[in-house]
Amino acid sequence: MTQTPNANRTTIVLTGRRNAGKSSLLNSLCGQSAALVSPVAGTTTDPVTKASELAPLGPVLYIDTAGYDDEGELGNLRVQKSLETFTKADAFLFVVAANGPHFNELDTEWLNKIKNFDKPIFFVATMTDLTTEPIEIRYNSVIKSDNLKPLYPVSNLTRQGIDTLKKAIADKLTDDEPPLVGHTLPVGSLVMLVMPQDIQAPKGRLILPQVQVLRELLDYNHRALCVTFNNFTESYNLLKEPPALIITDSQLFPQLKPLLPVNQAVTSFSILMAGRKGDINYYTQSLNKLKELAAGDKILILEACSHHALKNDIARQQIPNL
Repeated sequence: MTQTPNANRTTIVLTGRRNAGKSSLLNSLCGQSAALVSPVAGTTTDPVTKASELAPLGPVLYIDTAGYDDEGELGNLRVQKSLETFTKADAFLFVVAANGPHFNELDTEWLNKIKNFDKPIFFVATMTDLTTEPIEIRYNSVIKSDNLKPLYPVSNLTRQGIDTLKKAIADKLTDDEPPLVGHTLPVGSLVMLVMPQDIQAPKGRLILPQVQVLRELLDYNHRALCVTFNNFTESYNLLKEPPALIITDSQLFPQLKPLLPVNQAVTSFSILMAGRKGDINYYTQSLNKLKELAAGDKILILEACSHHALKNDIARQQIPNL
């Protein structure tokens, strides 16, 4: 669980006022003390990240942010740091305290900020054990005007409502996640996965995109054949009919091409992930721009991945060599 890169995790950002119970909620969701909790307003300064597992969704990353009502010069810097995390979010938990101040213009302003990211928003009221006031009635106007139904009342002290919230998050984000490849193939298709176990592969396990593709093929009732490049030719020749698709690492394209008939469909794990997480049509148009380059043209490569550089690194060695 801890070895999955953050880039491959579903990121859930907690936002709200100071003392709304965000840090306590984070601890409740993770089942451990991931964030410092205190009755003093503004305890959370820099964003706090915590990797966790949320079934059946899989690996997630929670980010607890400073209260957006923070004050002073340092407070403004903390708020800016919180805003920077919003671009990473796959979903937001908008947290209010059931016994806290009523919704006002500042709350509405921040709610509108996160709505601009067009990601799922879960409206959570914490500290329900500290008030007898009907929570839904108190926030009824907000729920109606901003279409935030349902409201999730929770108690970080008794854990009441925590499991319901976790299930709602997992169900919503699982349903929202677009498929990778299974939906494009006839039921029962044979798909060949050529998976090199090189220096960048973690010891004792497969990388997450490989696991995700394999699981999806099984879910769509396809047949998956997993091989390494070393035994690819022998395995391919044993097949009575060609696979409907071969999925591999892009670095193996040059080696596989001369071994395959011209009509064999091939793609890579990275292309499938780009199709899920990015704008694949834009990427394709960008690749065509390479044809317009002239000798001596300069190319700027900006790497957004925070992984440790390894031998034969894609961004630092493979792409420049191409």
